[in-house]
Parts: sequence; C-alpha cells; structure tokens
Amino acid sequence: MTESMVLIGVIKIAVAMVLTVFGAALGALLVLRALGISDMGKHLREGNLAVALLFCSCTAAIGVMLNVAAGATFTAIDLLRYDSDKLDLVTIILYGSGHLSVALVTGVIVIIVGLKTVMLITRHFDEMDEIQNKNIAAALMLSTFILILAFLVNPGLQTLLDGLLPLPQLGRSISIHSS
Repeated sequence: MTESMVLIGVIKIAVAMVLTVFGAALGALLVLRALGISDMGKHLREGNLAVALLFCSCTAAIGVMLNVAAGATFTAIDLLRYDSDKLDLVTIILYGSGHLSVALVTGVIVIIVGLKTVMLITRHFDEMDEIQNKNIAAALMLSTFILILAFLVNPGLQTLLDGLLPLPQLGRSISIHSS
C-alpha cells in the first residue's frame, strides 16, 4: 500500500465533493437569480417543474464545467507530488480554489450571456415568464441550450485552466500539454 497515493485519493475525493456541493449548486442559484428567479423554494413548494428543470440543467452544466476544474486541480496535485516528496496542503487548496473560481465564474457568465442572447433572439416569447408560469416546453428549450453550451465551452475552459498549472519549464523546442 502506498500511503501517499491513498492521501492523494482522499484529497481528490474531497475536492470533488466541494466542487459539487458548493460549485454546482451555487452556480445554478446565481444563474437563476440573474434571470429573475430569486425564490427557488417558493417555486419548488408550488411544484413548478419548469423552474426545477431549469435549475437542474444549470446545475448539470456547471457540474460539467467544474469537472474540467477538478481535472486541472488533480493534474496540479500530481505535478506537485512529483516535484517533491511531500504535498503542500496550502498550495493544493490554492490551486483548487483558483480552478473552482475560474470555472464557476466562467460557467455562470457563459450561461447567463448565452441565455440572454437566446432571449434577445426570441423577443416575441418571454421564456422566463413562461417558465415561472410552469411552462415545461420553455424550460426544456432553455435547458437543452444550457447543456449544449456547457459541452461546447469545455475545451476553451480546459485550455484556460491548463494555463494555471505549474508546468515544468523546458527548453525552447520542447513543450508539454496536460491534456
């Protein structure tokens, strides 16, 4: 048994839990608040499936983007581990926090700007009013767009986060990429 590998595994699980609980849920709530849905509890108590569907798609989309942050953080942990025999917990927390923040802010902004653009294009139809009035069709339309947006943004987010990794300095003609 390799004790350092067990410790790294535990750290990676903890990072994933933090990303899921705080990142995805917080991000989805921020998106909905920016779109005018400020009282999720009220809509859920009323059984508004349209709002619940929009929340779920935002959570899933941000989760997809946070998966990239988890991968970048795990790569940083692995690179730091190979650079020294002991892991510096403060450095790991800093990398994890940085990756989480960049992915979360990027995800929230991309989803809000994307949805506002769709709503601008479809000015004749008020999607958010329809969703607050329990229109599942409107929620399905925006939810599909949100998920597609998350998948298409991922490669750019991956490159952005790779730029934050502590990659070793190599000669001019040699370069490495983490992906």
